[in-house]
Amino acid sequence: MPSVREDALQALFSAIQSAAPEGARVVRNETQNLEVPAAGLINMRDGDPGEPEVTLSPVRYWFRHRVEILIIASGITGPARASATDTLVENINTAIEADPYLGGAAEYAEAEAPTSDDVNAEAGEPKRGVILPIIIEYETSSPAG
Repeated sequence: MPSVREDALQALFSAIQSAAPEGARVVRNETQNLEVPAAGLINMRDGDPGEPEVTLSPVRYWFRHRVEILIIASGITGPARASATDTLVENINTAIEADPYLGGAAEYAEAEAPTSDDVNAEAGEPKRGVILPIIIEYETSSPAG
């Protein structure tokens, strides 16, 4: 049986998959150089659960887990790349706002402000990368999640 932490992460990943447009590649914790399809690449990085707040009687651990969503789009022009990544960010944000409890797997989830940068590829078209932080709040009976 998965931990509360893993349930919340899997629920977030499912929400991201449902928000991705057809043709986009959605992966979790991939570290290899990945091909960026025309519809974009979304890589969910599990991130850091941080230090939990602890309540006693009964002992409960309350986490604010920071997950990073890496969104990459390619395109000929800067505006095209910016538009593509903005659409992917908005799709993910809309999916989380529609169900901030991730189907009951989390106490709450919300997106933070994204950061972005254009990257010049040596052997291909330029790409735009966006990091979209997502905070998932959940509580467990174990500090291991």
